[in-house]
Amino acid sequence: MTDASAPPDNSEPISTVEARARYVAGAAPTLAMRDLLARTGIDYLHIRRMCMALAIPIPEWDDPVFTEVDLEALGWVTNLVDNGVIDGSTEAALLRGISNATERLVWWEFQALVDDAAHRLGLDDFSARIVIIDRITDFASILERQMVYAWRRHLATAIRWLGKRLDEIEPGDSRGRPMPLMRAVGFADLVGYTELSRELNSAGLAALIQDFEATAQDIVTRHGGRVVKAIGDAVMFSTADAASAAAVALDLAERIGRGAVTPPVRVAMVWGGVLERFGDVYGPTVNLASRLAEAAEASQVLTDEATARALAGDRRFLVVPLSPFKAAGIGEVAPFRLTKA
Repeated sequence: MTDASAPPDNSEPISTVEARARYVAGAAPTLAMRDLLARTGIDYLHIRRMCMALAIPIPEWDDPVFTEVDLEALGWVTNLVDNGVIDGSTEAALLRGISNATERLVWWEFQALVDDAAHRLGLDDFSARIVIIDRITDFASILERQMVYAWRRHLATAIRWLGKRLDEIEPGDSRGRPMPLMRAVGFADLVGYTELSRELNSAGLAALIQDFEATAQDIVTRHGGRVVKAIGDAVMFSTADAASAAAVALDLAERIGRGAVTPPVRVAMVWGGVLERFGDVYGPTVNLASRLAEAAEASQVLTDEATARALAGDRRFLVVPLSPFKAAGIGEVAPFRLTKA
């Protein structure tokens, strides 16, 4: 990796920002699209598809925007396609997933570092960003190693989790079901978030979102679940069984909103068939859980009749029927209130 404090030999002087960018990228951009084609033997349409999957803007033919690291990386997944291990659509899906996840991670980490600099050094947001760009070489290698470590841990957890689920399923059990996997899906929505976001300054809003997402992540993880996604004022989670999701939902309703920063949440969870694709969860079960969360009151947990039956034998929980309501896109829903027994 080149020294970020000075440009490479025989090059034009570069700015500090460009020097830092080259440091974390691992090399200077010296290769154009035509160079990639000549040196890899991969056809143009294939490279173009890979760039689009990785969210890399398609450059002009002679524009030197690629590096030697890019050249090497192009061959990693391509070799799997060439050897028949995966097909082209799977290659694009893998690259798209990596790009989406790492892009969000980069902005998350950068903002956390900016907030830290602003708080500890007493800087405004603009000055804090300048400081972090200047000091990014202090963090880059550590964050890279931590990302690889976390990826390996999550992959190992996923393998064990999937193995346990396979032990519980008889071959052919899901055949004929429109949604092949049985999962519990839940939502927790902050109450009054829109109005509150208008009243808070940027620091207050950031503190609210960070407190909400961190608390939700802790609760979901403790009960063996997974945060599918967090969208500012809402968190979507999934678990392998209805009881775990019920425990998550009740803890979310009980813990969030008790402090001075974060308002209470409306929560719902539903057990049913789902489709899992690219880290997300889809299907009627998800839609129903979302509508129930919208209908819940502050610090209340709602579920449906089928989930209430699934929880009926568990003495930790109590389900009470409520008045039916019309849910958009679904029709009449018979909700049940879930509480601790």
